Amino acid sequence: MNTTEQTAWLNARCPDGGLLQSEGWRAFQEYEGRHTEHHEGEGWWANTIEHALSLTGAYWYMPRGPVMSEEPAVKHEELGKQEWAKLLDEAKEKGRGWVRVEPKNDEELDLLRAWSSPYSCKKAPHDMQPREIFVADIAGDDDTIFANMKPKTRYNIRLAERRSVNVSSNRDESSISDFLRMNRETARRNHISTHPDRHYRAFLESFPREQLELFTATHEGRTLAAILVALFGDTATYLHGASGDDDRGLMAPYLLQWHAMTASRQRGCVRYDFGGVDTMGTAPGLSGVTRFKLGFSQNVKTIRYPGSYDIVLLPSVYMLYKAISMSKYAVKRAIRNLTKK
Repeated sequence: MNTTEQTAWLNARCPDGGLLQSEGWRAFQEYEGRHTEHHEGEGWWANTIEHALSLTGAYWYMPRGPVMSEEPAVKHEELGKQEWAKLLDEAKEKGRGWVRVEPKNDEELDLLRAWSSPYSCKKAPHDMQPREIFVADIAGDDDTIFANMKPKTRYNIRLAERRSVNVSSNRDESSISDFLRMNRETARRNHISTHPDRHYRAFLESFPREQLELFTATHEGRTLAAILVALFGDTATYLHGASGDDDRGLMAPYLLQWHAMTASRQRGCVRYDFGGVDTMGTAPGLSGVTRFKLGFSQNVKTIRYPGSYDIVLLPSVYMLYKAISMSKYAVKRAIRNLTKK
């Protein structure tokens, strides 16, 4: 398949549009220094990213993959199973302890369990991607999309417009520096960790110009907030957002998202992926973010995934990895509890 055919194939089979299995995402991972490979068989496709760990060696990760064909016959396709088995055997021969997969639904998870036998398939210690995401429909005209938002969101967008907040798309050094500064401020304000600056610069330097936008909101010469949005086929994906500590009452993030949605629609997108949300209340720290994102549509239907699963190739290595992971989690939980006190 050529690039256009690959994009259409992924768009049609991935609820989030397939960005994480795209060649652009693979190039970004290579730019960051990770080894990647492409594998495919009858009825499935997977770009793998190699993650190296200091004590347990490397493993292969398939973000939101493998992508499976929608054809029911794939469940009974012996050739697809044989090609999948070859991938697992190759990973084991190279000393990879496990292959981490992220199936689209429980049906695909069951299929992968069957295809991966005699290797076991276990729930990963942590999920690499959000278990629940919100993808808004932006196929209509601007008036229809705006009218479908919740009243409070529409009010905040209009408020930002009345107060003369301006939104532009620019990847000059000044805009990038403002984004990085505000990202650090956001992490500090919300007591969360963030990627180093070089991670975001890698995005901007490795993605084609037409596939990644940096939108910034300014007011009277000051940059208030910024977001990174990737465009892949018919889907725009909100990747990262940051806002400064000042003038938060100007509601710049609302206008930023609205501008990104309309700009993406004008570029041919019909879906806008807001990323992770938590409608089940399992992550209290995401409640504010969830309310913000879901406000952009009154017809909310989120997408839920089974999560990350590990196909264990080297059991002894994997046992060590899980023990280390559990220890790290216990330390982080203890630190959080001390911080709360």
